[in-house]
Amino acid sequence: MTLLLLSLLTERTYHQVALADVARSSWTHICTIGIVLSVRRQPDGDWHLLLAAGPARLIAEVIPLIPIARPPIGVRVEVCGITRRDRRHHNQAEIHPVEQLTVLP
Repeated sequence: MTLLLLSLLTERTYHQVALADVARSSWTHICTIGIVLSVRRQPDGDWHLLLAAGPARLIAEVIPLIPIARPPIGVRVEVCGITRRDRRHHNQAEIHPVEQLTVLP
């Protein structure tokens, strides 16, 4: 299962979308850039990364199946993954799961 998952992740095409535009984007697989404001573990084992770019905010969720090192608060990151609406949180747009995370200078 893990090898199949890694194979699928390396073949994806991601579209660069500004963090403020994620909710309006029609792309499913995206990358966006933001500053990490918080990192919180959820009861289901996921980690919520709250990202910001100016006044825009976005949750990016790291899941146990795709282990990604959690970045420190205050760093600038690029996250790539699947966009979706979280029905449990007021139908907000989010990246879930995060498939790649890069700390930027």
